[in-house]
Amino acid sequence: MKKTNFTLNRPTSRMNSLVVSHCCRLLPLLLVFLFSNSAIAQYCSLSCNDNVQVSLNQNCEAPVTYDMILEDGDNPATCSPNGVQAFVVSVFDADGNDIGNVVDGAYIGQTLVVKVKHWATGNICWGTISIEDKQMPSISCTDAHIWCNEFPDPSLTGYPTASDNCDNSLDRTYVDEFTNLDCDDDYSGVIRRTWTVCDDSGNCNSCDQYIYFDRLTIGDLVIPRNYDDIDLPALNCTNPNTDPTNTGYPGMHGINVDAGSEHCEINVTYEDLVIDVCEGSYKILRNWTLVDWCTGEIVNHTQVIKVLDKQGPTIDCSDLDLAASPWSCEAAVTIPAAPISDNCGTTIE
Repeated sequence: MKKTNFTLNRPTSRMNSLVVSHCCRLLPLLLVFLFSNSAIAQYCSLSCNDNVQVSLNQNCEAPVTYDMILEDGDNPATCSPNGVQAFVVSVFDADGNDIGNVVDGAYIGQTLVVKVKHWATGNICWGTISIEDKQMPSISCTDAHIWCNEFPDPSLTGYPTASDNCDNSLDRTYVDEFTNLDCDDDYSGVIRRTWTVCDDSGNCNSCDQYIYFDRLTIGDLVIPRNYDDIDLPALNCTNPNTDPTNTGYPGMHGINVDAGSEHCEINVTYEDLVIDVCEGSYKILRNWTLVDWCTGEIVNHTQVIKVLDKQGPTIDCSDLDLAASPWSCEAAVTIPAAPISDNCGTTIE
């Protein structure tokens, strides 16, 4: 193999001069480039809005961002660098405490001070925000069925389900509109109950609940029982309460069907026949008449109510103290009749 030798020559002074000359020409350009980029990166002219309305979200909070507060905050000709990483937002409560950049329901109705800082330049501007809750509550109604003789109280027909982003205690109100269904096969009538819920900020929402009055027939009714010592005990003659509120109305599910049951279209009346037995005792034959205005059916029923004196007279047999003669140990006295009383009667033999 042929051996080849290479010889490295040292640069000449002319070459060194050439390199230095080029470097000297490029250095001013490099310095200008670096200075220009540094100046652009640190430039920012801030302008904050005077006041911004901030509405809380479904979680009853809202982040306060730079672009909400700044005017033209994303314009690269205004601030560089810009964007979400270029600014720091601080919100201050009424006492001047820095609460970060998230507000919640505790500040509803308040106007808070906001500071926006450009981190690269340290430039700052100030503004204010007013905290609001503009979200309506959610509400859902469920229809209900009750008997025509039942009262449509919400404790029976149910309340709507409702929730709100900020308020945990919503006010519920309702308005009823009744429609008579005029002898419908299934229902006596229906109520359209319009429920409304409102939160503390005055945001309201509504839904409709339909309450159907299920029709009764005479055959569904329970007839009042007898107070005759056979079915139920007779009434005591001492202040007896023979009113139907005590002795019973025809009804169903423990609720009367009387003249006040306007939704049932069943009329209930009664007439009493009183039969005296003896002083303080008597019988009542209560004749009930039930009329179904939709079918024309009429039913009569007699309820027996006895009022009896089951307690005998009371005789006061108290002892008498008599004074006898100290010499003869005798006394002449007239013994009065023993007092007799009765709870019901006035003639005592």
